[in-house]
Amino acid sequence: MHIHPLRLSAAVVALVIALMAMTGCRRGPVDARLDLADSLMESRPDSALTILDSISAADLRGDAQKARHALLLSMALDKNYIDTTTFDVLQPAIDYYPRHGSPDEKLRTYYYQGRIYQNAHLYDEALRAYYDGLEASQHSIDTLTVARLLVAQGFIMESYLNMEEYVSNNLRAAKLFQEKDRFEDCADCYLNALYGSLTIDSLNLADSIFAICEELYNQEHITFDKYFTYKLNYIQATGTTDELRNILNQSSKLETVSGDAILDMADCYLTAGDPYSAKYLLDYYSDAGLSCDSLKYPAVATGVYEALGDYANSLQEYQRFSNMFLGRHVEVYRKKLEQNDERHRLEIHVEKERNARRNLFWGTAAIICILVLVVIILLQKRQKDAATAETLRHRITNLEAEHDRLEEILQSDRGLPAEVKQAIKERVKILNSFFANEISAHDSFTKSFESATSSLLSDSESFMNSTRLAFKATHPKFMEYLEDHGLTDTEINYVCLYAIGLSGKEVGEYIQLKRHYHLSSDIRRKLGIDGHQTNIGIYIRKLMAEFDN
Repeated sequence: MHIHPLRLSAAVVALVIALMAMTGCRRGPVDARLDLADSLMESRPDSALTILDSISAADLRGDAQKARHALLLSMALDKNYIDTTTFDVLQPAIDYYPRHGSPDEKLRTYYYQGRIYQNAHLYDEALRAYYDGLEASQHSIDTLTVARLLVAQGFIMESYLNMEEYVSNNLRAAKLFQEKDRFEDCADCYLNALYGSLTIDSLNLADSIFAICEELYNQEHITFDKYFTYKLNYIQATGTTDELRNILNQSSKLETVSGDAILDMADCYLTAGDPYSAKYLLDYYSDAGLSCDSLKYPAVATGVYEALGDYANSLQEYQRFSNMFLGRHVEVYRKKLEQNDERHRLEIHVEKERNARRNLFWGTAAIICILVLVVIILLQKRQKDAATAETLRHRITNLEAEHDRLEEILQSDRGLPAEVKQAIKERVKILNSFFANEISAHDSFTKSFESATSSLLSDSESFMNSTRLAFKATHPKFMEYLEDHGLTDTEINYVCLYAIGLSGKEVGEYIQLKRHYHLSSDIRRKLGIDGHQTNIGIYIRKLMAEFDN
């Protein structure tokens, strides 16, 4: 007789529970069942959930036991892919563990609190919970939960277009998963980091990550169907047309490929100069009734129809893409307003309760409030001082990196004009002076550093202007080409930073992140560069070389 493994598992769990009840385990039957559920949480989460469901509220005694049951039940629900958007289950753990729990218990409570917020699309609240969890994790040994928290936090960063942190979180999580021999989870994180590094044009980082992914694929920790799309995007960004065609030929069985991968392949055929194969894949995608990111099809179809000279359909798909893109942003904005309304309602409710308690216990509460206020001010001052110190360390690191990169450019033979080299030397001289005179450990360091870095930011603008003027004198045709295409002085400054050999990340340090994305988009549009397929730095340096010839 064949017995289903899940039924067998449930039977075994029931037998264990019965034996515990009969023997009256030393820690008590409820604690014993909680121990068993905890031990099965990673290997058999379905069995853990069965055990926890068998414990009723009447069986639980004391806040500690209620908190443990609440946390374990929340973990089991999450691991069985049962998403929750309320705190009905987890609330006892939230009330107890932040003050009384161990570092592991605090970490897990904040993580699953963040997961619930994330399920409800309350991303700001989720991030706050994750940051609290990371702070608690400094003394925790539960590295698997830390890794999962970093991944969850990373997806929110991606939705906020903060791709640098998205990449960083996934790389940190990958190492933690690898330490626990969780190679499939590790591989997923490296693939996410590869996608993120390509998005921000960090090709050197993408090269390193791709090498790791290739090794994990060869060790069979990644399936071909999952790996294919990421490798395709990597070759599209960094490889030659022949390499791109070669990997396209590796996927001969379209029925095994997802809808997103089909459209990625169509986009790559377009990049490889084969719009007819791209059109065939678009038709296959439509006929097969596949699904994907709703914006991807019109985005790819616009370019395919244009390459085939079908401008009417190209315009139609472009309009469709624009309308869907706008609609998606309107929907995101609407949900944000709903979140703000709900948050405001909760704040009003909390304020009313606070006022009621204040009126009832005014005499005693006044003294307590004063003491609490003093403690809060001291804590905020400490946090502000710590945040300021961290900010200063980060800015010093960025300036040191800029100095080293400019020195590297000067020492390498890049064929830069003498005027450009002179501008770079002046910038290095300013940075050397800064490190010699401003970096010292004394009480006025913070104020002095703020003043010095403000001057350096101003000098950054002067450096970019002088570099542009130098290129205008030495490469007049190249600069005239940029001006004829409507580029402003600020945009030409941006282009010249790429021309001297800086990477996208390094250019972003000069321009600042938010402006960096806007300028890059405007320049690509004015120069007719495809935003998804061409590295802007490589394009600019090739363009300048063409005018030199």
